[in-house]
Amino acid sequence: MTVLRVEATSLEGLAFAQGRATAEVSRERLLEDLAHVESTTSTPWDAFCARSLLARTARRAHERLDDETRAFVDAYAAGVRAGGLDAWRDWTSLGVMAVHHALFGSLGHHLWRRHVARVLGPDAVATLAQEVPALSGSNAWVVGGRRSADGLPLVGADPHRIVTVPGVYQQVRLVARDEDVDVVGLTFPGVPGVQHFGHTGTVAWAITNAMADTQQLTDVSAQEPRDVVDGVPVTAHGPLVLEHPDGSGVAVRTVPWLVDDLGLAALLPLLRARSVADVDAALDHWVEPVNDVLVADVEGAVLHRVAGRVPWRAASGEWAGWVVPHRREVGADEHQVTANHRQGEHSAALADELAPPHRARRLEQLIDERPVLDVEQAAALHADTLLLPAEHWQRRLAGLDLAGEPQQVRELRDRIVTWDRRMDADSVDAALFAALRSTVVRRLVEHAALAPLREPSADPWTGPGELFAPWLRPEPRVALALDRWLEPAGVPVPGVDLEEVLRLALREAAPQLSAPTAWGDVHTFTPLGGPALRLGGDEGCVLSTSSVPGVDDRVWRGPVARLVWCLADRSRSRWTVPDDLEVWAAGSTSPMQPDHEEP
Repeated sequence: MTVLRVEATSLEGLAFAQGRATAEVSRERLLEDLAHVESTTSTPWDAFCARSLLARTARRAHERLDDETRAFVDAYAAGVRAGGLDAWRDWTSLGVMAVHHALFGSLGHHLWRRHVARVLGPDAVATLAQEVPALSGSNAWVVGGRRSADGLPLVGADPHRIVTVPGVYQQVRLVARDEDVDVVGLTFPGVPGVQHFGHTGTVAWAITNAMADTQQLTDVSAQEPRDVVDGVPVTAHGPLVLEHPDGSGVAVRTVPWLVDDLGLAALLPLLRARSVADVDAALDHWVEPVNDVLVADVEGAVLHRVAGRVPWRAASGEWAGWVVPHRREVGADEHQVTANHRQGEHSAALADELAPPHRARRLEQLIDERPVLDVEQAAALHADTLLLPAEHWQRRLAGLDLAGEPQQVRELRDRIVTWDRRMDADSVDAALFAALRSTVVRRLVEHAALAPLREPSADPWTGPGELFAPWLRPEPRVALALDRWLEPAGVPVPGVDLEEVLRLALREAAPQLSAPTAWGDVHTFTPLGGPALRLGGDEGCVLSTSSVPGVDDRVWRGPVARLVWCLADRSRSRWTVPDDLEVWAAGSTSPMQPDHEEP
């Protein structure tokens, strides 16, 4: 495990040293991000970045920074240039934040809902509603001091993004001696300080995506007035991100575009934070992505809050002011779980749809099972593979009439009905379940009632439009909605006899009993230039390793870090990132090495 250790006397010196060290150890990552910020390649992703005017937003947000934060960011940029990347501008770090989170909002989700309404009718939108198969998600939890073996809170998290090696997060230790700053955390290479996950020794925080709806799509006619900014048509509703040949298209308004702010004014207050109140005040500056944040300190204080700017959506759908951030103090004998799910009345103001509750429910169960948690037990939560929604499959299959079906079909049904619902890498029954699920998804997507979903979207499908193919692919959407269709009070799917689909899928999948394979043999992640790694878990497990049922069992998204912050003794905290492949693939964490704690 390699932790980037940076030390200086002042904060500006720290930023310079962090930028230079990052350029030296993460050069390829910075070059890649720089290309996206500058939109210098011909990929659909860069076309989207250019049409969204992310660089312009970053420049304007940089100009609006307070003097101290701008000096900190500029010192980091100078360090990157000193490390050999001469093209790095003072505002590029803000561009990196914009690029990393440009698709954390609801744009792809809105495009999918529009597509469903067009090809199946407005009523089908609710039928197919479920978690956005976004590029992000997360689990996070906190237990109060009376629930911890150390007598002080524990904070845990594992953010889910597209998995890469090197990973999107870099483990860092940042020390500014004269400023009394000593922070351990995760950072995006290319961005100074720490952002989403940090431990200053006296206070620690972690986040999950709050799934807030912070992007607004508007159909724009070719006749609507517009200006041209950096070569992009800009309307009163924002840049014309998707455009038809006739000049009409879809304008997208985002919060950073609207307020010329990316939230980096929080960076220095986070580094200086000593208490829950300090982190809370720092996050008042946060803009996007909108996060659920869990914070705890050595005084035993624990806070759950939403951080970021969320537009208040009027009944018309128009933005009309800002949502007041949710805050709740968590008691010493309580715990709090956030897993992108609906958590109470405040969630309705964030978005119409959030994640299914499966991961959150399982974490609640695991924490409830242990009145007191130590650090090692807390770290083990992240590796849990129980798939709660499989219960609905088992109940529906158990009641299925298979009279007259071949013995092999009944045997497959019985194997899945009696399976322990754990998506372990060595489990043959987990692989059988996944094979049946994929068969059901394919049959549903091919069913006459749902087949129109495979039609091309009526939204512009050139340039950056190609980027949204994963959001508009029906298989992952049907797979997510299917769990809800199978519930006891499941949503009926007009025109679909779900029991007949299950029966036909059992027939098709039954031959796999003759050539059994384990889940980890097909549920793999292959780092660039390395061998395939066998993984356990699944989209709905706490160990959320996502594949695309009906298409491919290989993992494309999963935990890009795991951590447990110990408030009683920071050096006893645990963490890992995918760069530490063996530990990461096992669903485990590594102890924070003592030498990383010595000044």
